Amino acid sequence: MKTDESLKECIKDSAYVNQFYLETRYPSDIPIDINQSEAQECIEIANRIFCKVIEDQ
Repeated sequence: MKTDESLKECIKDSAYVNQFYLETRYPSDIPIDINQSEAQECIEIANRIFCKVIEDQ
């Protein structure tokens, strides 16, 4: 499998978004509280990663 080295720049952003995904996918006993700015940041990160993947095709 070929690895795209340019996607390494997305690792930190992916980790940030991942913390919210895990809680929604595998809920714990204590619900996660996401505020508007965190949600907006996740949307912006997802858009940047999506654009990066599309541009590299």
